[in-house]
Amino acid sequence: MPTPALRRHGLRPQLEDCTPIVAIAIARQIVEEASLWFGEPLPTRYAAGLAHRAHRFFVHSPRHRRRWIASPEAGRDWLYVFMRHWLAGRLYLERPALYARLPARYAAGEPLPATPAPPCAAALLSNDARLLLAV
Repeated sequence: MPTPALRRHGLRPQLEDCTPIVAIAIARQIVEEASLWFGEPLPTRYAAGLAHRAHRFFVHSPRHRRRWIASPEAGRDWLYVFMRHWLAGRLYLERPALYARLPARYAAGEPLPATPAPPCAAALLSNDARLLLAV
């Protein structure tokens, strides 16, 4: 008789089997985006945690699963929103100083705004390049 974990796995649809969405790729992109925005690296375990949470979310939420299967593009966009929200929650618990630097709407799933170049790099740019960055 199979173990309960195997039995559950066999009965429930899995994210990558039902959609073209690759959760770990999206999770790595979200963590890298936040790392670049903060100017300091975030642990790679954050991406693994986000991907794991996405898999669990897909398996245990039939309503969202139907939407993602019906429209993979919309599912991908919703996954970006959820992962930003989940990352903000993790930063709130583990790194409150970084969480305080996040824009308020990031926790609601909105993308990070474009950031200006770091001050030391901006000093090396010409006036024309600075104007282009400001746009």
